[in-house]
Amino acid sequence: MSIIFGFLLIGCLLALPVGLLKPTLVLWWSKSIVKTRRKVLAIYGIGVLASMLLIGIFAQETEQRTNEAAHDQKPVTQRTTDNNKTTDASAGQTKETQTAVTATDTDANHQTAAKEMQQPTQTVPSTTATEPVEKPADEAFSQPEWNKSDPDMMSNGNLQLAVSMLQAMEQLPKGTHADAEQVLKTPWNYYGKALTFTGQVAVVEDYPPSSDTAQMGIQSDIVIESTDGTIVEFFSLVPSGSIKVGDQTTITGYPIGRTEVENRLGGNFTHLMVVTKKL
Repeated sequence: MSIIFGFLLIGCLLALPVGLLKPTLVLWWSKSIVKTRRKVLAIYGIGVLASMLLIGIFAQETEQRTNEAAHDQKPVTQRTTDNNKTTDASAGQTKETQTAVTATDTDANHQTAAKEMQQPTQTVPSTTATEPVEKPADEAFSQPEWNKSDPDMMSNGNLQLAVSMLQAMEQLPKGTHADAEQVLKTPWNYYGKALTFTGQVAVVEDYPPSSDTAQMGIQSDIVIESTDGTIVEFFSLVPSGSIKVGDQTTITGYPIGRTEVENRLGGNFTHLMVVTKKL
């Protein structure tokens, strides 16, 4: 049962950040309630607490069963110890017989060792193999394995890879100017490449430091409309600063896929999703 509740806990932990970004993805099963971030936090937060409580209860029961089984095996261990003592006694008699024979050899060895100590000591080069040195953890994110089979940012896992990669970087490299429409069409061809986009700011949103989104490393969200009309959305690891709606701005980042965003007037918009650490 602990395994089942463990999977439930993992599911709730994964659904929380996704739901805070887009509540409709994790509240799809209900059409009667308003799909808000507060609803996501209430439902899946309770799921996390309940799963942790049930895991603790079943873990205690498992530990009690293990202790009882160990207690039942103690008599068998004691009988084995008694048998070992008998065997050691027999072995002791044999060792006494061998002691007299080895005494002479020991004296001869002592004399030989004394002679060797009088001779100059020669240094023998060590032949011990050098143990492999583990690479720093930051190098594991320098070339992440991007998910190129699923272009949907909400499900391909590339967001976490990009955030970890940028956190390991000391400085964001200079990007190359890209055709936003072409990148939106085939984003998998541009994973791991720093690209620069220019456009007019349509949305600016900063996240509180204590929010779940900020805890993931994302400090702000900026949406721009590029010069060719493509919508590019940036998850930024730094606050938005002085950027305002209506500004013309240029931002460099790493594309991680695309996603569908509902339009309040009906229909959906397709956003090209990019992660950055410099605005």
